Amino acid sequence: MFHDFKLNLLDKDNKLQAVTVLAGINGSGKTTLLEYMDSFETSPKFDGEESIEIYLNGEPLTIYKDSKKKQTNGIREYKSGVIYCPVDFGNIVDLETKIRSYIDELMFERDLKASEAYRELRNNISEIFAELNLEIRFSGLDRNKNIYFENQNGERFGLDALSTGGKTLLTKVLYLYLREIKNSIILIDEPELSLHPTWQNNLCQLYENFADKNNNQIILATHSPHILASAKSNSIRLLNLNKGKVEIFDQFDQSYGIEFSKILTDIMGVFKNTKSRKAAWHNQGTYCL
Repeated sequence: MFHDFKLNLLDKDNKLQAVTVLAGINGSGKTTLLEYMDSFETSPKFDGEESIEIYLNGEPLTIYKDSKKKQTNGIREYKSGVIYCPVDFGNIVDLETKIRSYIDELMFERDLKASEAYRELRNNISEIFAELNLEIRFSGLDRNKNIYFENQNGERFGLDALSTGGKTLLTKVLYLYLREIKNSIILIDEPELSLHPTWQNNLCQLYENFADKNNNQIILATHSPHILASAKSNSIRLLNLNKGKVEIFDQFDQSYGIEFSKILTDIMGVFKNTKSRKAAWHNQGTYCL
């Protein structure tokens, strides 16, 4: 489906963006593209080409078909810097394990005191929740290393007491913080699942902060109008499947807060005519799908 396909991830000033948002209807190739970037062959197969060129850490690198001109280490280095987060990425059990190992690493490998290790974890969680206006913070671990949080009223509760959205945030976002991913390409598929629209609105900024802080590049695929409405216009890439071939559109004039109707019509292709658009509105402008 990707023939003569070129995806430009630079902005209008030819600078690499911290976050790129891939949009498009089902079947337009968003997940396929992420999977391809994740599974790029360590020994690339060339079809009619003697070499391919990639940019690695800002430097051009040529990889030759001829095995005598071995420069394929660049592909392996590229793959080691790619993190793929599919739709089913992470779960609460993985997160519990990662939190415990993160605390142990801080205490036993970096010689931090328990209070300093907890503070480090608390700062990471606070950074995530503050961006989403959530009054929740990390409280600590008990003797059995069960993890507890604390709300604004000082009430303690475990991970299981978090809402589905809260668990999703921690498994999808905090997990990246705990892995301390730096200098990498992070591919995220449908990060909006189980999240309240208000949280979806802030997700782009949250990922951008993480990318800027750790010198990462994040490419996410989404169906969420809320994420698109909050994204910078030059970060949006629309994929459209036309006669079996994927087309790419990257020219959008608006910057922030694009109207839902315009997103759904121009970007997501939900409405094809005025009649169907009117049919989706009722009760004095309440939107329904």
